[in-house]
Amino acid sequence: MAPSATLKPTPKKALLCLHGAGSSGPIFKIQLARIRLALKHDFDFVFATAPNPSIAGPGMQLFAGAGPFYRWFSPDTGAGETGISSLHASVRSAVEVWEAGKKDPEAEIVGVVGFSQGAVAATLLMWQQQGGEIPWLPKLQFGVFICSDLTEEVTRWLDDEAVKRGEEKAVLRQPTLHLHGLKDPYLAKGRRMMAGHYDEASMIKIEFDGGHHCPNTPLDSGKAIAGIRQSASGISFKSQFAYLLVYVTRYLDLLWTNPFASGLGLYNTVFKILFISAQVYIVYLMLNDYKPTHDPNADTFKVEYLLAGAAVMGLVLPPEYKFTEMLWAFSLWLESVAILPQLFMLQRTGSAETITTHYIFALGAYRALYIPNWIWRYFMEKGHFEPIPVIAGIIQTVLYTDFFYIYWSKVMQGQRFNLPV
Repeated sequence: MAPSATLKPTPKKALLCLHGAGSSGPIFKIQLARIRLALKHDFDFVFATAPNPSIAGPGMQLFAGAGPFYRWFSPDTGAGETGISSLHASVRSAVEVWEAGKKDPEAEIVGVVGFSQGAVAATLLMWQQQGGEIPWLPKLQFGVFICSDLTEEVTRWLDDEAVKRGEEKAVLRQPTLHLHGLKDPYLAKGRRMMAGHYDEASMIKIEFDGGHHCPNTPLDSGKAIAGIRQSASGISFKSQFAYLLVYVTRYLDLLWTNPFASGLGLYNTVFKILFISAQVYIVYLMLNDYKPTHDPNADTFKVEYLLAGAAVMGLVLPPEYKFTEMLWAFSLWLESVAILPQLFMLQRTGSAETITTHYIFALGAYRALYIPNWIWRYFMEKGHFEPIPVIAGIIQTVLYTDFFYIYWSKVMQGQRFNLPV
């Protein structure tokens, strides 16, 4: 008997896909073929078809006989109440059909991909959701906008609605990825749309050598695929910065310790440098390459309280009243609670990607594994006991208890990590 093929797990995430004007969901599915193939294990794709009949759109020669064709906003309905209601109805229908037939009951739509006029429609949906509207729409954590158009009546409507909300202009604050073809005849429109309605701090722009179409060469589609995958979502920057402070304050002795003074000196020096360097690099990436994908609205824990508490404990209860010993004690107390912003972020979002939960588990397991070390040293080194590391380590392990339980009962059984929000 031939060995059975290894089955890849069904994606637990999906992307809502909105085609351009003068196209349709089935046509857009073909246009995204290269990207879908590369991301087939990462995302399912949900294709909606616009409500308004249309002639074939620009660059649709290959699909001349593949009608009927549709558009999201028609000259008759525009962006008024009727036009937006029909947009909602078409998208909601596609979402409900996918929800009813999805293979994994825990899978959920997490983002939207829009091409040309579909990018404008996707922007409108995300902006309405940002304001607490359209509760039936799954939470769109990010948007991917390919060769975005600029539909004047829609942008005017968005700005008018923003004024009603007390805002100067309609600006989308969620993470967005913008793909612009440098030969696109509508490039200027797309750039105006990008400049006027998206938060620059939450935006990534990628340009490719193409016209008004989806990236289709290996190089161009590779840029798009990398941009879609690139994400720091689910990771707390505040926890990562706290860990950086932990390692820097604990390993300041690197400045004056001779790594060759003892048998383990070089070993310890190398690992201290690796700890600090790796954490510096993580913080750097979150401040630069991955900044647009970090959601500060979910990372809201007051980390100042943790820093102040650890500083007080380091000053009041150090092993010795020396500056370096106070810093050492500070680092241990801070490390014991540095994970709290991350756990609080999980509680706010209610779920996390599997790779994120593996990372958080590793952080907790590393400290929990100190416990057998303490026991071994107590018996093998004639009652060796250091109260600060032990107490801080126990606090940290206790904070992880609920996470460890859900991680074992859900993630290790192949299910999605979920918490009650």
